[in-house]
Amino acid sequence: MNTGASASVMDNETLARFVFSSHHIRQDRTVRHEAFMPRRGEGLSVVRHDDMGGTELWAVGRAMEQGRVDTLHGRTDVEAAAFVEQRLQVVAAPSELTPHHAEVRGWPDDKSARMLVAKKVAARAGLALEVPAS
Repeated sequence: MNTGASASVMDNETLARFVFSSHHIRQDRTVRHEAFMPRRGEGLSVVRHDDMGGTELWAVGRAMEQGRVDTLHGRTDVEAAAFVEQRLQVVAAPSELTPHHAEVRGWPDDKSARMLVAKKVAARAGLALEVPAS
């Protein structure tokens, strides 16, 4: 198992994508592709959590919420392979919030191409998990 400080992310690692828009979660708790859409030229922020407990992981999500206008609405989990299969790179990018932070890089510049990739990743993602009460 790689640690949060490791540069390589294994394809079978579970990644959390925190969702900060209620519009990105459907009524049936599936996650819309918009939750996986980075801005042009930017990476997508995810958290590696195979070796983290649920309480610790949600604490990271709540910390990410601080200083944002948006509210944390949940998270979805997806294997790194879902990104790698779309020719993206998942790279460890430890941050002040957590050494488990990673970034998905190599997104197409074209918005419609990014959208297609995001749709394929969203189809592989788990249902959105609700934020536990504090």
